[in-house]
Amino acid sequence: MHIRFPLILAVLIAVVGCRPGSNEPADGRPVVYTSFYPLYDFAQKIGGDKVQVCCLIRPGTKAHDWEPSPRDLANLSKADLFLCNGLGMEPWIKNAVDAMGNVKFQVVETAQGIDAVTGGHHHEHGDRHEHDDYSAPDPHVWLSPVNVKIILKNIADAYVQLDPGNAEYYQENLQHWTAKCDELDAQYREALSSAPQKEIVVSHQAFGYLCREYGLTQIPIEGLTAQSDPGMARMAELVKKIRDDGITTVFVESSQDSRICDALAKETGAKVDVLNPYETLYQDQIQAGDDYFTVMTRNLEALKKAIGNRQ
Repeated sequence: MHIRFPLILAVLIAVVGCRPGSNEPADGRPVVYTSFYPLYDFAQKIGGDKVQVCCLIRPGTKAHDWEPSPRDLANLSKADLFLCNGLGMEPWIKNAVDAMGNVKFQVVETAQGIDAVTGGHHHEHGDRHEHDDYSAPDPHVWLSPVNVKIILKNIADAYVQLDPGNAEYYQENLQHWTAKCDELDAQYREALSSAPQKEIVVSHQAFGYLCREYGLTQIPIEGLTAQSDPGMARMAELVKKIRDDGITTVFVESSQDSRICDALAKETGAKVDVLNPYETLYQDQIQAGDDYFTVMTRNLEALKKAIGNRQ
């Protein structure tokens, strides 16, 4: 869905964040803003040197918790195109629209065309904690390489509309990165199709699309926003599940407090490993060359170790 986005009133603040963590003024190329880091990565891959891509959310900041400041909205007003995820990932957009007046740029929801997974999960004994939402769509669509192909195409289509003179360039980049997604997808299918264990315990309920794509089942400790601490009944349920099903690994995010995962591991004899939902990267990771494909390759290696054998 393409949405026309009204322009914030003029504010005398320079554009900030056109590279993650840097200041960079406009240089004549189309200015493209993305809401958070994965879209920045994908927008750079398709746009290359023909566009200037800026990310609203700074490196290391979780998108779930973020809301734009007046400075952020002033920067966004300089855009020619704004790429967001949709599916509730950016709940602040409506308020931002209400705060703005006539804009020149278009907003594109890059998850358009992806069959959404809903966010609720069921506990074995039917108890729900207060943060569960059984009807909300899961916004973490980028954790499936198949979905990323759709995202990349939506970005390329938006670029062609914005800058038709470079249409061939954008289409060539789309073809290249689509092929990379196909390679990654094939690696996941080959590695996970015959795995004896199909369940993964995860700290954050972010992996619904990955699980749907590759025949896995996520057992989440916390909900979609990783803000819903489990109660004692849920912890006991998880301990029983891990023991009964021979689950060897409890997955935590690299940026998340691991105490709950550590407690589960200690109680069950499982180990703790990292599964990265790729909602952001830190500056040192960016400088080291990490991107979607390096993160997802490491995720695959972690999954292979976790579900390739049983206790």
